Amino acid sequence: MPRPLMILVAGPYRSGTGDDPRKLQANVQAMNDAALTLFRAGHLPVTGEALALPLLETAGSACHGDAVFDEIFHPIAERLLSRCDAVLRIGGPSEGADRMVAQARDEGKEVYTSLAAVPPAR
Repeated sequence: MPRPLMILVAGPYRSGTGDDPRKLQANVQAMNDAALTLFRAGHLPVTGEALALPLLETAGSACHGDAVFDEIFHPIAERLLSRCDAVLRIGGPSEGADRMVAQARDEGKEVYTSLAAVPPAR
């Protein structure tokens, strides 16, 4: 059996939402649903949103795309990915998620484009 992997789940957060809070939450939920499937397959799933969103609130971000958002949101995912073994790209168009895929490939990490492609760890 393959060893457990630390896998960043990368998908759209703001793309196509018009910053509608319900649509943003649906995108986070989709990433969390994928993360739960990975966890149940024996892996350690992570999302940049899980780390970034609380920090944005603490740092005083007033809205999506403000200076604080730009300082934290994508950079935290990039730093997190550097510690991961792989990335799982889910969902539709997303410049940020595509950047995570490009970074993973540059760093020689596995890139999965479906949950079915990820081997179970147990």
